[in-house]
Amino acid sequence: MGIFDGLPVPSDKTYLRDELARIDESWAVARFDSLPHVVHILTSKDRETDVLLLKEQSDVVEEVVDEVVHAYHGGFNKAIQNYSQILRLFSESTEKLGDLKHDLADAKRSLGTRNKQLHQLWYRSVTLRHIIALLDQIEGIAKVPSRIEKLIADKQFYAAIQVYLQSSLMLEREGLQTVGALQDVRSELTKLRGALFFKILDDLHAHLYNRGEYSSVASSIYERDDDVPTTTAVAASRMSSQPLSRRTRTLKGDSQFVVRGLTNGSHRTSSIEEGSSFDGHDEEDSVEHDEATDSKLLSHQLTPWLSDSTPDEFIEAVRKSDDPLHVKYLQTLVQCLCMLGKVAAAGAIICQKLRPTIHEIIISKIKAHMETRNLSKSACSQGDQTVAAGLHFIKGQPEAYRLSKEKPQNRISNSGTHLAVSPVSPLMVPGGKAQAAAKDLLDSILDTINFVKDHLLPTMFVDYRKGVQQAISSAAAFRPRAHTTTYTPTVEKGRPILQGLLAIDLLAKEVLGWAQAMPKFSTDLVKYVQTFLERTFERCRTSYMEAVLEKLSYRLIGRHDIEKLMRLDPASACLPALLGHSVSHSEAVGSDVELCELFLSLPSIKQDSLIRDDNKLILLASLSDSLEYVADSIERLGQAVPRAASQSEDNSRNQATSPRNLASFADEYRKLATDCLKVLRVEMQLETVFHLQEMTNREYLEDEDAEEPDDFVISLTSQITRRDEGMAPFISGEKRNYVFGGICGIAATASIKALAEMRSINLFGVQQICRNTIALEQAMAAIPYVDGESVQQNLDRVRTYFELLNMPFEALLAFIAEHDQMFTPTEYSNLLKVNVPGRDTPTDAQSLLSEILSH
Repeated sequence: MGIFDGLPVPSDKTYLRDELARIDESWAVARFDSLPHVVHILTSKDRETDVLLLKEQSDVVEEVVDEVVHAYHGGFNKAIQNYSQILRLFSESTEKLGDLKHDLADAKRSLGTRNKQLHQLWYRSVTLRHIIALLDQIEGIAKVPSRIEKLIADKQFYAAIQVYLQSSLMLEREGLQTVGALQDVRSELTKLRGALFFKILDDLHAHLYNRGEYSSVASSIYERDDDVPTTTAVAASRMSSQPLSRRTRTLKGDSQFVVRGLTNGSHRTSSIEEGSSFDGHDEEDSVEHDEATDSKLLSHQLTPWLSDSTPDEFIEAVRKSDDPLHVKYLQTLVQCLCMLGKVAAAGAIICQKLRPTIHEIIISKIKAHMETRNLSKSACSQGDQTVAAGLHFIKGQPEAYRLSKEKPQNRISNSGTHLAVSPVSPLMVPGGKAQAAAKDLLDSILDTINFVKDHLLPTMFVDYRKGVQQAISSAAAFRPRAHTTTYTPTVEKGRPILQGLLAIDLLAKEVLGWAQAMPKFSTDLVKYVQTFLERTFERCRTSYMEAVLEKLSYRLIGRHDIEKLMRLDPASACLPALLGHSVSHSEAVGSDVELCELFLSLPSIKQDSLIRDDNKLILLASLSDSLEYVADSIERLGQAVPRAASQSEDNSRNQATSPRNLASFADEYRKLATDCLKVLRVEMQLETVFHLQEMTNREYLEDEDAEEPDDFVISLTSQITRRDEGMAPFISGEKRNYVFGGICGIAATASIKALAEMRSINLFGVQQICRNTIALEQAMAAIPYVDGESVQQNLDRVRTYFELLNMPFEALLAFIAEHDQMFTPTEYSNLLKVNVPGRDTPTDAQSLLSEILSH
């Protein structure tokens, strides 16, 4: 099938198809190449024939084209019309799109202006809603203090703490932190937190001693009836033929229980005489059953002290618990303390109140017992009068018998005097009431002594041993905590004593308080205090070693020569173990210089040999202050120990095996506190040497004036500031001076000695070193209590020394001649050895210097 088969050739001109068929298809290719055909015609022998043939073919093609054009003329016209219509539509669309774009741009500008206004209005509405919500919150928070006060008055402690915690969280929100009107609310909440804590503490204290509103019923009943059995038994024994007193009957009829301490026989006899059908065992069983039933019913009811609380997991657990009412109340109080974060403080205060409370209870028991005894005596006096004759006759028999056996001095018979009234009081006769009372008193004293020795003291020792173990082994026992940014000298005002040592101090005071109250057992109690003081010291020693083990500062303070030089340092007068130790000025200056020489002569200090953890340094500072506090407390307690205890100790132990006394423990505690401070001082000096040894590793050939100190000086000053701020709450001002006061002396010596290791230094290098000393001086001046005059004097000496490098050689020699004692010969020699660009130094400079210094 040819390429020209699809052409629209009319039927009457079919010859055109034949003519087209004879045309070679090479003439119809897309990329026609005429060169071969031209070459063919030019090289042909019959050129005219070939040209004629080509003309015929051209005529055929033109005729075919005419036919094609004629056939497609209508379609072409229609296509052209359609194309024109399309162009017209496109033109109109383009115009309309232009107008639309213009309208859209106008709308955009209009909407843009309105959009800003709408956005501003929307943002304003959101802001106003937020402000209204904040005002509602502020109004609600402002009412919180009065609500908490009402809950405290109603003893709804758990609900009060819930409200307090919710309000505290709301006050910490971002929008409420800057509201000035809430500052008063914050202060009131802070006060209410303390008031709530002490209210809960008082209620817990009363509850523990069965004095609270929800204390154990059985315990309170037994407490009330401790007075009744003794007096009732005495009355029953003295009036076996008389009915029980009205008070006893009333108590028996009202309470409907049997006191276990009473003699069952006396109750049964009196009950029968009164015509009562009372059966002790049945009634006791029924009462116990009723009490068990009542307690079981009460245990699943919502407790009254939680009625105003918001339901949570704890309230649900209390509601479902089968514990007695007083146990639930105790759990609630402890939970309140946990929510306040005051469990440790409450425990410490309750321990402080233990001895006075027990003392008060014992006194009240004795008073109640004496009042009941007096009442029983008055009740028995009427019965004694009714049987006075019988008792007089009974008492008279042994008296008459005794008188009949006696021989009167005047040989007159006394046989009739036994019926007369005896001049000796019946209470004082042998075998009478006085002797019986004395015997009872002695027996009770012996029983009390045996009870204290066999029961009370062992139990106390076990309890205190547990308390000591908990105090020194808890995670927070040796965790420094400070509530202020500055040091406070008293615990009441916030002195940050370590929690473990504070608890040990309270336990020691408590046990020695028992020793003062019971002098007979004071020796054992003091020995026990010594035991747990020794355990506490070992625990403190362990914490100290964990911080300083394998550190260079710890090894250095253990050297005998350094320890001796540190004793001669005048700053060591503030150390706890060296109070009152005086040193002459010459010894002090010499020791300081020698110490600096020793530290600078050490091999290059590496970072691993230093205590890099600031928390360990803060722990050492806190441990030092806490140890000193406990040592002072131990010393005061040792002076207050009863003299009998000391005498018995001296008599009972021999000299070879005598245990340490409280004063020796105080000395050990002070020595460990001193070691902590020594480590801190040496550590800061070694840190200074570690940073300043970078001076020897560089050349001070600067190209411009120094604007900033060297990087190692910036690192040193920032470290000094950071550590001072961390230690500030834990050590006093004079001890801060001791810890940081040795920095400038060793910094000055290290800077001057560094010149010997420098190869070159120019004018700008001198200014750089002076800038370093100024930065160090500023950092030291920011530390309170540090001797600013000494700091300035040491660093001025460094600046003066390096500024000598700016002098010409002749001027330098003149200065040395006038101030030959200001620096050592070695230091003057180093000034001449270092290369200073622009300074002419003769070859015989060292000999000239030696000649000047020798005069």
